Amino acid sequence: MRGSGKTAIGQMIAKKLRRDFIDLDVYIERTVNKKIIKIVEEKGWNHFRELEEQAVDNLSKTKNAVISTGGGTFINPANAKKLKKNGLVLLLTADLKTLEKRINFSRKRPPLTSQKSLKKELEQIWKERKKTYLKNADFVYDNSSDKDPEEKAEEILEMLPV
Repeated sequence: MRGSGKTAIGQMIAKKLRRDFIDLDVYIERTVNKKIIKIVEEKGWNHFRELEEQAVDNLSKTKNAVISTGGGTFINPANAKKLKKNGLVLLLTADLKTLEKRINFSRKRPPLTSQKSLKKELEQIWKERKKTYLKNADFVYDNSSDKDPEEKAEEILEMLPV
């Protein structure tokens, strides 16, 4: 989910493991030289999902890296299969109130639904994706707390067989 801490925690884990960190959304933006909001505005979410699938295809073969996916990456079963084939999937969760506090609709984050409020959008997305997220997760970590990101990364690493 947006605001769950994928980038911040992912970067911290990669640093601790001395591995590369790859943010899938940033990778896509660099590949097409365009921000995601522009891609979506100009060609729609379906086009973005096609770019995302191509990026996953390329990155899923990467070894010794921490990859932070977008919140919608795993709604495509092909993406999930490719990413799980060569790695572990860690699902970061947070309660909806925490997610809402962490993010806002902005120019950087195009709306995912036609909902008028962020709270309603988050509720809808979680309801639609929860089952898929949990099905594909090898590990789940609740990132709702205000603990230091480094402490969270340590807790996660204790869970993982790395």
